Amino acid sequence: MVKLCATGNDFLLINQMGNVSSPDLPSPEIIQQMCHRHEGFGADGVVVILPHAQADFQWRFFNSDGGEAEMCGNAARAVSQYVAHTQQKAELKFETKIGTIEALVENPESLSGNVTISLPTWKDFESRLSVEGKAFSYANTGVPHAVLTVSELTDLEELREWALKVKALPRFLKNGVNVTFKAQTPLADRIQSITFERGVEDFTLSCGTGAMAAAVCHAEGRKAFDLTVQVPGGMLWVSAKGNQLHLKGEGRIVGSCHFGQLDSDKEI
Repeated sequence: MVKLCATGNDFLLINQMGNVSSPDLPSPEIIQQMCHRHEGFGADGVVVILPHAQADFQWRFFNSDGGEAEMCGNAARAVSQYVAHTQQKAELKFETKIGTIEALVENPESLSGNVTISLPTWKDFESRLSVEGKAFSYANTGVPHAVLTVSELTDLEELREWALKVKALPRFLKNGVNVTFKAQTPLADRIQSITFERGVEDFTLSCGTGAMAAAVCHAEGRKAFDLTVQVPGGMLWVSAKGNQLHLKGEGRIVGSCHFGQLDSDKEI
């Protein structure tokens, strides 16, 4: 098992590229144990990579609560850095639940570096939504995000209250939603964002799909833009050309580890 990181968002990767039969996926309970910050390795999510006939690999992504998610922008960059490093290959394609993701790894020979991922499309931009009189927008950048514009991102307790109000709206009760807050900076082409992540149920240091959603909503759904998004864990770059959305930022291999269950001989 490998620990990965991308602008402060951290993940555990299980490599099953040699498994040509049915995937051996960890249970939600095991994922929760692995991701526990004090009793496990600590992570925001778990990725299982598997072989694929038409792509470099396919993945299954799980949030720290054990639930599977369609996409994670930061994990996509971190996993791409790992696969590129192990295969010494700069350009990758991999399959996810939202389709084929393309990745360009700038330094495949290194344990870290900038990675650009390209989503096949983004969809479902909506504006003029509201909760208790506060306006927000919605964008699906692989996973659903409600995006609220605020003057600053300093009062996390106030932002948490608004996030919980949005998540409690009837339209989001069935499948849940990520809640991203964005704020303008003095630079016209730079914004800040922070995301209360579905499945983590807390703010994280970085959310790649949240940065993309913040950029899409900041651009009011325009199909061409280029923005820098500052997140607590670092800097991300988001651009759009037509229906394709690009996310650039750090991907890093931290190290390897083994997870053993006391009641089993099995190790991951």
